[in-house]
Amino acid sequence: MGKTHRNLYLFLALACLLGIVLVFVFDGYMGVRDSVWVTGVDGERSVGDDLGRGGEHQYYSLEVEVPADGEINIRYELENRCFRGYTEDVRAIIRHENMTVAELTSGVVSLSPLAAEGFLWTVDVDEYAPAEWGVNRYYSLMLIIYRGGTDINVSLSLIPHTGMNTSVLIDDWR
Repeated sequence: MGKTHRNLYLFLALACLLGIVLVFVFDGYMGVRDSVWVTGVDGERSVGDDLGRGGEHQYYSLEVEVPADGEINIRYELENRCFRGYTEDVRAIIRHENMTVAELTSGVVSLSPLAAEGFLWTVDVDEYAPAEWGVNRYYSLMLIIYRGGTDINVSLSLIPHTGMNTSVLIDDWR
């Protein structure tokens, strides 16, 4: 009889351990995830991990070397990792010095369970930058993506392409 109880406690302990592991796996994977990438001369760079999960207001910074044609690509992906559908208002804008200079998208996004939807925007920096923008001068734009009650703010420090290798700085200001 003692051996039966010992096995019972072993199975209970293993079941509890399995439950804890499953909680961590589902908590880390499930949910709605945002991803933002910006493409410049150095290639495509991710803005940060776990966007949209850090609270209402999130701030990130990215330094991007702008190609000679003045265009950068911004890719935004919304991924639904839930077993139910997801519908939410999404709005993306570009601001400079607290003025909206471009609205990239606005509307309702509906995702089926375990699905994703992506957006690709090409931004012509020369359209917004002043004429004297040039060598050794930064130009700052703020990409803001509103999704439901969350807003993701990405400060883009743009520098013109000089042919020299520059590093990409990613800061998480949370």
